[in-house]
Amino acid sequence: MTITIIVALWRHRLNLFGYRKPADVRIIAVGPISCLTDEQCVDIFYQINCKNQTDHSYLSLAQKVHELASNYGATTRYICVFERDLQETIAKIRFSLDIEGTVPEHVELLLHSRDLKTIAKRNGLITARSCTISSQSIVEKWKEKLIWQIGTFPMFVKAILNDDNRCTRLHYIANSFESLQEWVKAQSNCITELHIEECLQNGNEFIAVCSKLGLIGTIVTTYSKRPVLYNVHKQIPYALEYLPVDKTRDHYPGIESFVLQTTKSVFIKSSYSLLFIRGFYKGHSDIYFMGASLEPPSKTHASLIYLARNSRSWEVLLLENLNFPQNHNGDICSNDSCTYYAVINFPTTEGVLLHQTSIPKHNSQQRVIWRASEGDVMYDATHIDENVLQANIPMDRLCFIDRYHICPRHRQLNQRPYGSNSLVRSSTTTD
Repeated sequence: MTITIIVALWRHRLNLFGYRKPADVRIIAVGPISCLTDEQCVDIFYQINCKNQTDHSYLSLAQKVHELASNYGATTRYICVFERDLQETIAKIRFSLDIEGTVPEHVELLLHSRDLKTIAKRNGLITARSCTISSQSIVEKWKEKLIWQIGTFPMFVKAILNDDNRCTRLHYIANSFESLQEWVKAQSNCITELHIEECLQNGNEFIAVCSKLGLIGTIVTTYSKRPVLYNVHKQIPYALEYLPVDKTRDHYPGIESFVLQTTKSVFIKSSYSLLFIRGFYKGHSDIYFMGASLEPPSKTHASLIYLARNSRSWEVLLLENLNFPQNHNGDICSNDSCTYYAVINFPTTEGVLLHQTSIPKHNSQQRVIWRASEGDVMYDATHIDENVLQANIPMDRLCFIDRYHICPRHRQLNQRPYGSNSLVRSSTTTD
């Protein structure tokens, strides 16, 4: 039977380069023309324009997707979406037409991390300690509750503000109770609720890429024993490395069984083709569940998957596991098992980005890419993708360590992590 894959786009730029489309598969894309970067694998494209990049009115897109899904009812239908904002809208269409895939109930669960962690804890998974504090309570009485339910500082603080009938969320890292008090008082009494969570340490944060058949690959934070969000807020450089299944078993034993336990307990009723599970690794039997999503947590993770798959995006990986899970080989990495894939992020520091010619060129296998245009004013980073520069390193790992003597003590902000011979070229780009 013919398989019809309907891809809904709004702001995400679709790149299906390298996808080997079977003869019985038809791909139909719906969305703005600017979102289509590779037309070779797309059989039919329906253009739906949005007013601007911040337009959240998906009515016209949803109507067209619903119409197409109804018209191709005689075929095996799938509706794919690669944007978090569209997940709930498309899930409702799947549910109404009885199409296989993630339904609204499961999308709602993924969008609310607190409920997801509660279910995970109920099913035997370890989660970070947390508590919720109402704005009506007395600030001085918080300290006893925080120490009893969470423990020691630092702590992650998520505040919900109600300012002029607008609900916004703020994130803060409190290093002491006094700093938490000062920060709360500085919010002009607009805070309606505080959710405070333990800041995990002495481990490695990871993203496990998995399908219905198990683990596909793992992206691990290295040279840092804190979560990525802590490093970003504190302006500390960190590295993300991709590990295939065999190397995950060797260097981080227990992650594969953790993924299996998570998918069979928390997501047992969910129907997904690709899932990104976030966790914190301390040991074989000491792995924390931090959340999950249907798309990569950031562009940095997506670019690392793209590197490890020989310039084939995670969207292609999703389509491959959508209708041909039997082709799953447990590894999205290239055939070269000696290749080491990593991205080093240097969080933004305040200042002005200097001209690229101020950095000399040297022979190396490392590529450094500026993520801001020359002359841009750089502010403190609040997200993983807000960095001064990224260094992509596709090379032999052992050779890399021997040559550059990577060591955690070299990862300080006031020191260059590599020598002057570590840069191939620099470029100013708004990528």
